[in-house]
Amino acid sequence: MEATLQAAAGFGVTRLILNSRWRSRRLLILCYHGFSLHDEHNWDPELFITGARLRRRFEHLRESRCSVLSLSDGLECLRRGTLPHRAVCLTVDDGFYDFLAVAYPLIQEFAFPVTVYVTTYHVEHPLPVFNVMSSYLFWKASLVGRHEIRVRLLGDQPLPIATRNARLDTWNLLKT
Repeated sequence: MEATLQAAAGFGVTRLILNSRWRSRRLLILCYHGFSLHDEHNWDPELFITGARLRRRFEHLRESRCSVLSLSDGLECLRRGTLPHRAVCLTVDDGFYDFLAVAYPLIQEFAFPVTVYVTTYHVEHPLPVFNVMSSYLFWKASLVGRHEIRVRLLGDQPLPIATRNARLDTWNLLKT
């Protein structure tokens, strides 16, 4: 996907879309989920973004003269048909510590409004999200040469974690 987007930009397609009448009637909502504190972006680049990459994206918004709006303002302008040129909203799912440590300083620096969704369950119960944590731990174990794990709750049979698909299968067994 990244290569396709880069090729489109190289051929000027991105600029054509950015300046099109079609784009002027649309509100682009960019949603982020996780911000890499260490190596999470290597484990799941679709879920986690580095601070450096987020900075480049924010710089691109600024250089492209996008109108970064709060979500409520963006939706109101969309409803009224008064969207500013190149309207964009930023949202973040799960306002965990990684948001505070990585994204928030950049949001302040660029003075962009952002809507952050915080799950009250995790505010009241500050524990890791099981599916994310276990998947990450399986990946980390595979990096240091572990090819399987044993989970006593599932019996004594070793469960494979050497490949991405094996980790997914093992994780699926755990969540049932």
